[in-house]
Amino acid sequence: MRLWELFLENSLGINLILVLVIIYMNRRRPARSTMLWVMMMALFPILGFIPYLFLGQDTRRRKMFQRKESLDLRMLEQALVQLDAIAQNVPVEDEGRFQDYLELVRLNMRTGLTDFSGGNQVTVFTDGIKKFHRLIQDIDAAQEEVNLQYYILKSDELGMEVIEALIRAAQRGVKVRVLSDGVGARNLSQKVRRRMREEGVDLAIFFPSILGFINLRLNYRNHRKIVAIDNRIGYIGGFNVGDDYVGRYKRFGYWRDTHVRIEGPAEADLKLRFLQDWDYAKQEKRNPEQPISVPYKYSGGGNVFCQLVSSGPDTPVANIKFAMLKMISAANDVIYIQTPYFIPDTSIMEALMIALQQGVEVNLMIPDKPDHPVVFPATMSFAGDLIHAGANVYCYNGGFLHSKVLLIDDYVSLVGSCNMDERSFSLNFEASELLYSKQVSEQLRQAFRADVEKSTLMTVARLEERPLSIKLKEPLCRLFAPLL
Repeated sequence: MRLWELFLENSLGINLILVLVIIYMNRRRPARSTMLWVMMMALFPILGFIPYLFLGQDTRRRKMFQRKESLDLRMLEQALVQLDAIAQNVPVEDEGRFQDYLELVRLNMRTGLTDFSGGNQVTVFTDGIKKFHRLIQDIDAAQEEVNLQYYILKSDELGMEVIEALIRAAQRGVKVRVLSDGVGARNLSQKVRRRMREEGVDLAIFFPSILGFINLRLNYRNHRKIVAIDNRIGYIGGFNVGDDYVGRYKRFGYWRDTHVRIEGPAEADLKLRFLQDWDYAKQEKRNPEQPISVPYKYSGGGNVFCQLVSSGPDTPVANIKFAMLKMISAANDVIYIQTPYFIPDTSIMEALMIALQQGVEVNLMIPDKPDHPVVFPATMSFAGDLIHAGANVYCYNGGFLHSKVLLIDDYVSLVGSCNMDERSFSLNFEASELLYSKQVSEQLRQAFRADVEKSTLMTVARLEERPLSIKLKEPLCRLFAPLL
């Protein structure tokens, strides 16, 4: 009883100490994020520190992500060599537009430490059933290796279809590596995990929980969706592996997403990105003399230039956000954005506002149904700002929109796992592919226009017609933007 009385008597001092801890630990993060946690401590003294332990800590500078620094230096050296090669001999493809975006290419080579490759064939998938049907075909045809990484991997009906294909490949002697996130793999049963390993599938879990299926570490999740097969075929996009991603859950209905299949030299960067995550998850160190990528070249049977951009808490800057900002600023005519969560930081909002003021048509598509009680109202709040500024904002009602696409004008597009929100920019491990191609851009634009037919155009009048309860909820949820 005496201890409880002492605790109550000193609660103010304890709370002050905890506030100072938060301020110190967040000293390199945006001030508004720190102020949000200070406000939490003011509203919920001492107790407010509990969610901070799970959501607020920034360990990006800690040793847990420092093992890849030597590899990053080697990749930077290779990127600089490739930059010199591009400067001396700018490639000209059939579409004749690549040279207009050299600044974007250079930016991503310097910040993202990524190769730039031409001669790729790209297939766009907007339907989960078609995408996974083709993926299983490619796994069944694999002869050497399959490297598969998904944030969510479930042992439900679709998950077992993919897992059975992986087991068949392993039984043929194919090297099969599977990587999933510690939170995303919660619905991958222990029985299935054991069977995969017994059948020769090498399975790793990224940042696993120390409490079994209960994972309290909500930051630093590996949100990437990457497949690399036989040094030839790669996949990247927004689909995860589970029945909901092929429309088998009544709650969401049809699942609208975007994924691309790449055949050509760009697969090498997808494989390298996978191997870096794999080495971390398996606590392995790659041979420093091992080649890290294919040579700079422009052949492969197609005419699409590709550039992988990845970012996370282990990168010095928000590479994917930088790519988005550069794309938005480079737009001359039109911008198309599809994202399930639109919770941008100030830089993205200002870039879009500037584009609107310059006469660029801005089109944003978001879901019309929430999958998160706080994220959706916050998304609508930011979308409302764009509506008032003159943007076209569409709420997709053909199911659940999970697509993560940014398209500018008629040549450059970005497809991958990264949402347009602060969590994706800085707290999650993300990967998106820059595609330089009129043909691919036209496919994505046609898909967007088809989605418009299943969407509601939000206007200022529609915003005003919303119930008062929603109008009050949105600004409150927006306060938590740095955490969402």
